[in-house]
Amino acid sequence: MIEEAVSLLLQMAEKVTAAYANGEKMHVNVQRWLSKVDDITKEAQEFLKDEIQATEEPHGSLELLQI
Repeated sequence: MIEEAVSLLLQMAEKVTAAYANGEKMHVNVQRWLSKVDDITKEAQEFLKDEIQATEEPHGSLELLQI
């Protein structure tokens, strides 16, 4: 899912860059969409990073030894 969003974001960014090169202006809704997708992608990547770290850490091993 994240890969799809990033891919779509990159495709749109290329189109926007090409439009600017041709002297066209970007619609405000496109600017908002690009910004939202960028924010959501960053949040998702941070969430996944935290989840991976949480699954790699030993859970409660010290607590079990104290019983």
